[in-house]
Amino acid sequence: MGPPSLSMAAEDFSFFLRERPGCFFFIGSSPKTLPTQFPHHSPQFDIVEDSLVVGASVFLQLVEDLMVPTTKRVKTN
Repeated sequence: MGPPSLSMAAEDFSFFLRERPGCFFFIGSSPKTLPTQFPHHSPQFDIVEDSLVVGASVFLQLVEDLMVPTTKRVKTN
């Protein structure tokens, strides 16, 4: 895994971040097998549904980290 790459992606999410703390994740939801990929907001975009599991897992881990005291965490690995 290489270093993170910089992106000048245009998203309205930055307007939300002006009002409330938050974070933006790139979880890789574009199909890599198609020769031409449509942008995420295109009606022709075909999401890789496994990426929804990745996104939900990241969100749930954040909730657990913020809500569960460190002394009560159970390691599942």
